[in-house]
Amino acid sequence: MDFGQTSDPYCKVLLYPSIDMNTKSHFKTTVKKHTLQPEFNEEFVFAHIQLQELISKTLQITVYDKDMAKKDDYIGKYFIRLFDTSNKEFY
Repeated sequence: MDFGQTSDPYCKVLLYPSIDMNTKSHFKTTVKKHTLQPEFNEEFVFAHIQLQELISKTLQITVYDKDMAKKDDYIGKYFIRLFDTSNKEFY
């Protein structure tokens, strides 16, 4: 958190496990300046992933606070399994 009690959050989005290290499986959102309630509303396309492959994938979203003078601060992390085995649905 910055001195003004706000944050400059952004997210790193990672789809894993990655099959091919040469394909893009991670993205970064834009930084939302001076807010504690960011809305990202951004879309990312993992073009190399087939629908059948999503069964074994997990989406990891890590949130950071952008700092100009030092290392960005870690805020939190969330994992989303893309296939729910209990009701056999994709998310």
